[in-house]
Amino acid sequence: MQRTLARPLALGLLFSLTSCLAADKPIFDELDARAQSGNRAATPGTPPPGSPSGSVAPVADGIPIPQTGPVLPRNAAEAPEIAGLRFLHGSWIAVNPNKTVNEETWTLPRGNFLMGTFRQIRLDGDCAFVELSQIALEEGEIVLRLRHMHGRLEVPEGRADISQFKLVSLTKDRVEFAGVNAAESVKSVIYERLSATELQQSILFAPESGEKDFVTRYTLDR
Repeated sequence: MQRTLARPLALGLLFSLTSCLAADKPIFDELDARAQSGNRAATPGTPPPGSPSGSVAPVADGIPIPQTGPVLPRNAAEAPEIAGLRFLHGSWIAVNPNKTVNEETWTLPRGNFLMGTFRQIRLDGDCAFVELSQIALEEGEIVLRLRHMHGRLEVPEGRADISQFKLVSLTKDRVEFAGVNAAESVKSVIYERLSATELQQSILFAPESGEKDFVTRYTLDR
């Protein structure tokens, strides 16, 4: 029995070696390719072999999107209501007039929310302050929450509560929020994608707040 099985295996290996030599192709590359593929063709839109039950391979216009990580389960699929916020995705960087540096990073929407982080780098290289942001779909409404912290992650006195903002509008490559409760003095928080590599943030305050409006234009870092 063992001799019967060994013969076709030996013939298959000999064929691979002969083909590689004829094509001037590294032998071990051919063997690795066969081992990786398992001589099976993937079906578009279906999970790869061994994927968790109920998982879905992401597809755009009927074409599977190349994945470098695991196939995600359905609960991680973005909610349609926040799909328009994809334009925020990326790591964005800006140099301020005083040479301090702002860096803001947003994840892709997954499930019912996406996350953002912000840091400002001082002239001496230390951290001036950081912020953690969340945009979430809750009870049919889109909300923005923000936690401001000092450079060593201390919560400032008088700002123990999280700043909250309600959605004003969401259109192609633009979203606007307005502050509520303790953040009512913030009239508008606007993010707008100006181009493939530019994102603009505008913070506008109510006149009675005494705060000065500011606009920051970011460039895509990665």
